[in-house]
Parts: sequence; C-alpha cells; structure tokens
Amino acid sequence: MGGLGGGSRIVGLVLMMTSMLSGAVARAEGPVNWMAFHDHRPTKGVTHPHASGFDIRATGDGGPLRNFATGEELPVRVVVTSTGTTEPEHHRANAYAEPASPAANLLDGIVDVGNTGTIAVRKSTGSTVCLTFTNLDPAKRYTFSGTSARGGAYADRWICVTLLGADSAEEAHEMGDEDPPNLITRTTFPDAALRLGQVALNSGSNTVGSLVSWSNIAPGADGSISILTEQYTGRHPLGTSNNGPCGYALTAFALQEVDASLGQPLVSQAALPPDPVFTRVQRDGGNLLLEWENGRLQRSLSMGDGTWTDVEGASSPYTAPTTDGSLFFRIAR
Repeated sequence: MGGLGGGSRIVGLVLMMTSMLSGAVARAEGPVNWMAFHDHRPTKGVTHPHASGFDIRATGDGGPLRNFATGEELPVRVVVTSTGTTEPEHHRANAYAEPASPAANLLDGIVDVGNTGTIAVRKSTGSTVCLTFTNLDPAKRYTFSGTSARGGAYADRWICVTLLGADSAEEAHEMGDEDPPNLITRTTFPDAALRLGQVALNSGSNTVGSLVSWSNIAPGADGSISILTEQYTGRHPLGTSNNGPCGYALTAFALQEVDASLGQPLVSQAALPPDPVFTRVQRDGGNLLLEWENGRLQRSLSMGDGTWTDVEGASSPYTAPTTDGSLFFRIAR
C-alpha cells in the first residue's frame, strides 16, 4: 500500500506498486472500505460537506470522521490532546499547495488547506498537539496522510510528527520538491534527531505540498493510533539546527481503511534491529573512552561539513587519543 497522494516518495520499509482509486486521489492494494478527510477550520462553500471539521488546537473529543463517499458518520473518532504551559496559538493564514503537488492531489476540492488559523507548537513552552483515532478495527489496515503549510515562506519552522500506538506500519511520506528536501526521516537524513516512526517537515514554507504519511498501519489491540506533532529543533539538510521559534501542526489529514488481506505482509518495527547508541563516554587519562551497542563508530573533523568516515577496525570499547585534535564521533547503523 502506498501513500494517499502522488509525488516523490520516501519509503522506509517497503516500496510497492499501487492502483488508483476513482474519485478522491488515494492508493491501496485493493478496494477501499472507506476514506475520511478532515479540515481544521472548515470554510463554507470550500470544504466538502462530507469532510469532518473541528478545531485541532482544542483538547477534547473532536467527534466522528465521515465516510467521504457517502457522508455517513463512521465509528472512528478523533480525540485531540494539547500540552504545554500555554495552549497552542492560532496564527494567521496557511498557504495553498502548488497544483499537482502531493497535498493538492489529495486535498484540493475537499479540504481548505489555505484557510486561516494555523497551529503553532513550541519547544519553549512544551506545546504539542496529539490526534488519537479510536474505534479502529485491529483486523483492518489504515493509511494516514497529513500536511501543514504556514503562509509567509518561513525558512525555519520544522515539526516532528510521530506515529504512536501502531503494532506496525510502513513509511510512505511524499515530498513535493527535493531541492532542498523539506521532509526528512532518519533513513533519508542520518544526522536528523529522529527515531523510527518519526518524520520532520518544514511546515513554514510547504507550498510544495509535501505529505506526512504512513501506510499499512496495524492498530494496537485497543483499536487506536495517535499522531503526535511537536516542534523539531534538530539538524536538517541546510546543514544547521532549526532555530525557529515554532513549527506548525498538521491542519489537514485523510485516513483510509482497507482489509488486512488486501495489503502486503507487514514488517513489524519490533523486528527491526535496535537503534545504535553510546553506552559510555568518559575521559581516561589523556584519552576518550567510547562504548556503544548496535552500530559502527564514525568520526568527523567538523559537525557542520557532513563528512563522516568509519573508524577502521573500531570495536567497543574504543580509546580515542585526545591529542588528535578536534574530532566528533557518532554511531551509525
């Protein structure tokens, strides 16, 4: 199963051929049971009447999703949880995605992506937004796609989006423009401060219409999954860490259900090799003692130039002389 939109795709686990669903742009390995769309702040005459709409910024039960094909309410509901010392703010207008971009292909004519009131999330106040989908069927498989784009061409407004509560899933993020990339994962940009199941999106200037998307999602036994959005302040492809004051949470999304038998075999994240990690870093006389698990040691003369080389023959524990000058070390898978 692929993502819901169309465009350059970043796939973390499995890449598969897809077929097109008539009507709204969507993809699946077989007939879709239902699709649902949501608009954060619906616009009369623009937002489709079969799309649901409520304030994603507010905490509480947002209500049921709607079957886009019929307009009927689904048993699936969305619970919104906001955190932080202050409530996530409403900023001004979002931006519309460029024609034929992944977000435009998925959402145009259904959701008013460029409406007013984008949602700011900040590290400084701990503000986050979490969407929890309840009453999902553990015997079915789901695809989630969402986007956000603040107007004004802000260069440093990155968000980190995390899929939580799923037994397994496949990354199917879709990037509208790769120069420079405005959507990254740990697989596509190893310097990113991201884990499996996370993606970072430059939400401040996403007129290229990149989509955050997971497919073949297997919900937990409780029939729920969550999508958490927070500000991302780690490194990105421009070679620096994000120093922007905030990021902008997802304000438009689609959810799709298919039968599990129609999808491909799932790759459980639990079956993937564990993350590489330093277990000990300390001075030992005039040396630096490094210990790690589940990876290989790499070094660089500078954090900024992006040039990392394997330390030949290095195994844990490893002793690095401090007389070698300024060196930076990391563990790579």
